[in-house]
Amino acid sequence: YEAQGILPEAMVNFLALLGWNPGDEREVMSRSELVEAFTSARILKKSSVFDLEKLSWLNGRHLAAADTARLLPMVRSHLSPTRGAAAERVAGDAWMARLVDLLKVRARTVDEVAEQAGPYVADELAYAEDAVAKHWAKDPVAAEAHLAAVASRLRTAEWNEAALEGVLRALAEEVGVGAGKLIHPLRVALTGQTASPGIFEVLVLLGRERSLGRLEAAIARVRAL
Repeated sequence: YEAQGILPEAMVNFLALLGWNPGDEREVMSRSELVEAFTSARILKKSSVFDLEKLSWLNGRHLAAADTARLLPMVRSHLSPTRGAAAERVAGDAWMARLVDLLKVRARTVDEVAEQAGPYVADELAYAEDAVAKHWAKDPVAAEAHLAAVASRLRTAEWNEAALEGVLRALAEEVGVGAGKLIHPLRVALTGQTASPGIFEVLVLLGRERSLGRLEAAIARVRAL
């Protein structure tokens, strides 16, 4: 289970609730809480169910609350050799810690955090087919125009979340579209995916140079559709 990205505290929590409960609605509990709440009177007579979905859910809750510094070496060890090598080239511990901080609340296992981290550490981005189909291919002309306009504004924008959000929302108003019409194609350009942490957090994480580089690559890809 450790190799699958299950944390020890999540496994203990899960095993403790097999055939026992604390007598209230609590499910996510630390070891000290389990010890304090335990009484043999709450041991159940019915058979237990080893529910892997429940284990995954509990692990996600413990993962979100876990110290990022503790998770960092775990995530690095779960990266594929290719992505691990890329991470070594582009990401120091401080940068990786910021990435893990963003991703740990969106995953259920350490393995999932490592998988989600892939696009951020990659030297060359791969675009998911469904993301391209949904946000670029339906109207390539509009997608290219929107990405080019975003790139132009980002070259001179102040690089923090609040400022970047202001720039993108102002641009959306200028061109007469909802902000999502700019944000969704931009998300594909930056991550290759349809889902990610907040787009302004992603921009700050990647930095101006990498963000603009990925935007230029995306514009070239849209032109080829």
